[in-house]
This record gives sequence, C-alpha cells and structure tokens, in this order.
Amino acid sequence: MPTQLRKTIILCLFIFSMGLLPPDLSASPFPKEFTAWYKASKGMFSGETIVSIKADKDNRYVYESITKVSGLMSIFGGEIHEKSIWEYANGKIRPLRYSYNRSLGSKKRNAELTFDWNKQIVTNSIDSQPWKMTINPDTLDKLVYQLVMMNDLQQGEKQELNYSIADGGKLKDYKISIMGEEKIETKLGEFNTIKVVRIRGKRTTTMWCAEKLGYLPVRIHQKKKGGGEHTADIYKLEGFEDRKP
Repeated sequence: MPTQLRKTIILCLFIFSMGLLPPDLSASPFPKEFTAWYKASKGMFSGETIVSIKADKDNRYVYESITKVSGLMSIFGGEIHEKSIWEYANGKIRPLRYSYNRSLGSKKRNAELTFDWNKQIVTNSIDSQPWKMTINPDTLDKLVYQLVMMNDLQQGEKQELNYSIADGGKLKDYKISIMGEEKIETKLGEFNTIKVVRIRGKRTTTMWCAEKLGYLPVRIHQKKKGGGEHTADIYKLEGFEDRKP
C-alpha cells in the first residue's frame, strides 16, 4: 500500500475515534428532522403540544416541546416551552443546554441548564434559583431522555429502562416499565405500539410508542392520584412520510 494512502487511512480512523466526524444517523429510530402535533382535551380545557427535532450547526440538534392551551382557557394565554440542544458523542445522545419556560397558569417557572462535559458539571443559571452539581457520563435532561428512550426501545429485550436526569439541583432516577405490545388507533391510522409506564410520586405517565415511527409516542396519558387525568393523541406528523400506515 502506498505510504500516503496508508497515512490518510490512519488519519481518518483517528478522527473518527475522536468523534469529530458527523454521526451515522442511519441507526437512529427517528429522522434527522421531524415535527409531531398532539391534541389533548378535558372539559373546558383543550391544548396542543408540538414536538420537533431540527439539525443545528456543528452536528448539534434542537429538540423542542411547546404546549399551548386553546378553547375557553386560551383567554388566559401562556405556554410551556422546553428546549434541549444536544449532540451525538461516542454514539450516544448527550445534552448540552436545556431550558424550561412556563408562563401557563399560576405556576410560573424558568430553568436554564448548561452541561460542561469536560468538568462533568451541570449549572442552572437562573438568578432566582442558581445551582451547580456533578453529573455522571450518562446524565440527561428532562426532555432529551425521550429520544434516548426511543433508541432503547428499538434495541428491545429490556423490561425496564432507567435514566439519570438533572433536575432541580439533583440527579433523579426515571424508571420506565415496559408493559408489552398494544394496537392503537389514531387520526393517522392504526399503529403497533409498545406501552411504557413511568410513575413519579402521585403522577403516572403512560405512553404508547409506535414501532413504525421509531417508537415515537402516539398517545400519552397522565393521571394524578386522587385527581385529574388527560390524554394527548397525535394527529399530524411531518418527517415520517415513508413510515405512516
């Protein structure tokens, strides 16, 4: 083999091993970019949630969730806006910045998290409630863990998924139980799904994740112990054109 060609191959392998080449997205269950719309209603309350992924510069991605009320409650205005800027590192999803802004209802709340992976520290820069803590290599934020869950469901074989989430100055353990398969009828058609459940204190969240859509949730049900409950169903989708029923 010519010396120059051998040097080129060695250099390419070195760069790839350092994670400086763009990640191979072909193994990911979801498209590089997509948008999904969900509708929820309960009595006078109705709302819409839009989740999306968009490619950012420098091989980074933006995952967003925006929830707004509609119907009679829309006169009060407000929304819940979550955003996670993340990247692939060593084949895994890794959060870089996370923001949470709630102007909906009486409970206003904001959070701005920055992940420093060289020092393995996450910092919340909101002036009213600043905090800083050490994180482990697998720490996620409250939004991007959903994408990691989709990846993990694609792998199969597990009965429970566990994620370490940076939240409120603590590392919280999200445990997700896999309940089995179920067919779900939506406005987009019928999907074969995996039903998963997460119990957090008095709140139980159940998601039906469609196999054909890379395990994107097509129905989300939340129930509070001794209180209310609501269901959000997918009704519009872009970016999965070749995977719809």
